[in-house]
Amino acid sequence: MAASKVPQKVVCFGLSAHFVKVFTMLGLAKYTTMHADEAAARAAVA
Repeated sequence: MAASKVPQKVVCFGLSAHFVKVFTMLGLAKYTTMHADEAAARAAVA
């Protein structure tokens, strides 16, 4: 992933339980952090 080549954080928020499961099954969860809402995601990158 391009974001792993530079010091950037990738965050996701508002994902349904289905997509959390998909991200986990596909291994995408190791490249991003998942948050319940936008405020939590923004706080994680601040």
